[in-house]
Amino acid sequence: MRKKILFFLAVAVLAFAGCQEKESAKQPDRSNRDKVTQEKDQIESGEENAENSDGTGENENSGTQEFTPTPEPIATPEPTATPEPTATPEPTVTPEPTATPEPTSTPKPTKKPKATATPKPTKKPKATATPKPTATPKASGVKVTDPKDFTYMAENWSGDTLKITGLEPLRVTVDKSKVTELLIPEEIDGLPVLSFENFAFKDFTGLKTVEVSDGLTKLGYELFSGCKKLTTVKLPNSMVEISQYAFKNCTSLTRISLPYQVEQIGDGAFSGCTSLERMSIPDKATYIGNKAFDGCTGLVSVSVPEGAIILDYVFRNCTGLEEIEIPASVDWFSDTAFDGCSKSLCFVTPAGSYADTWARSHGYKVKN
Repeated sequence: MRKKILFFLAVAVLAFAGCQEKESAKQPDRSNRDKVTQEKDQIESGEENAENSDGTGENENSGTQEFTPTPEPIATPEPTATPEPTATPEPTVTPEPTATPEPTSTPKPTKKPKATATPKPTKKPKATATPKPTATPKASGVKVTDPKDFTYMAENWSGDTLKITGLEPLRVTVDKSKVTELLIPEEIDGLPVLSFENFAFKDFTGLKTVEVSDGLTKLGYELFSGCKKLTTVKLPNSMVEISQYAFKNCTSLTRISLPYQVEQIGDGAFSGCTSLERMSIPDKATYIGNKAFDGCTGLVSVSVPEGAIILDYVFRNCTGLEEIEIPASVDWFSDTAFDGCSKSLCFVTPAGSYADTWARSHGYKVKN
């Protein structure tokens, strides 16, 4: 309905505008006509005045022809060409305004997903040049004697003692086959070193000489295990314990002097030391662990301290063992302690001792 009303209003406005243009075109003709009428009236009134003057008196200029000036005709202005009425443009049919739909919430244009950049083929990283191994010393090997070359940690809660944990890789090329000599420091950064971490120097296959400074009391579990070229070991008098398997399979070790303070030899401490020939066990070492000298095929003679406890397989498979000295104070030892030993083994022990009785009952030689 609104559209129709708007349409008729537009048509009426256009028609009214056409009429106004026609009226304005007629106005000039009327004004021209009025001017002509006024001029005619003036001429006629002039003629009447002249006639009146002829009837009442003589003309002052007698004998002269009376001349009545003919008024010049007033040039009738050419009628202004009535402008042809501009053809009233047919009212353009205003298209009915389509009902503006209530603005539906224009859905936000879905963002075109950014074209996922095709990942550039990752360049194969250039093969980083393998750093050339630092030149290792020649036959002389590496001698580790500087305390700064060792790694360490606090040993107790108070942190007032240290435990050696290994070698510092930033200072020493830790090639286990090249390190030939170790001098374990007595202290580092002013703190005493009292022990070693387990496995700290295991399988240092080039190691030949070890010297442990005074103050250390204990060797770690398998500390030098697998050091097959180790021939010389110097331990301090402060040492009280040889830990389990500390020198296991040190096949080049021919002899070792245990400090008199040592009280305990752990299980398998020297097992597999096939080149070990003689062993003097300190008097205080009353505990000899299982398999302590198991497989020491080169061992020839052993002296056992007073009151020692000899456990299982301590001298098992010591096929080269010729003589063992056992005091009367040793009143018991395991029946498996000498498994695999040659029957030529001679027990040096007082007559009537436990060792004397046991040896004779097992077919071994006895020397009282």
